Amino acid sequence: MADLETCVIAGVDPGATIGWAVVVIPRHWLAGGTVRRELADVAACGSTREPREAVDALLGRGVERAYVERARGGAYGLARVGPLLDAAWLGGWMAAEIGREVPLTVGVPAGDWRTVVCGRPSASDAMVADALASWARLPRRTNAHVRDAIGCAIGGAVIGRRAR
Repeated sequence: MADLETCVIAGVDPGATIGWAVVVIPRHWLAGGTVRRELADVAACGSTREPREAVDALLGRGVERAYVERARGGAYGLARVGPLLDAAWLGGWMAAEIGREVPLTVGVPAGDWRTVVCGRPSASDAMVADALASWARLPRRTNAHVRDAIGCAIGGAVIGRRAR
């Protein structure tokens, strides 16, 4: 993770709660938060401000590149299909809104960024927290959704650099 050039990147983790974060490379966490997945059905019609405020918070920090975790449902049962689709839809909406101003908005599978950050595609939340704590000083209290968004941003940036 140390070979990245200085830049401001963002990550979005669509899940049970959508996490977002802004990171300054090389080693600085700037901002982060969450959006409730239940807001997926009303985000685009403007009847709630939470998803819009999250996107505006990302864009207001000078983000140059954004990485959004690509939600996949292969490991989940039918009971989780609806929530997974809601999370993917809201993540896609956020990616589209961010993409209006940030030309490089990329989807990153969870296993890919977790491999970069932790060395394993199935790394646990605790492993992600430990890996990120060794990378940068995070606030004393973060949740798994924000940490996953940070990991997605860093992993996506590393993968993008390797592809060049």
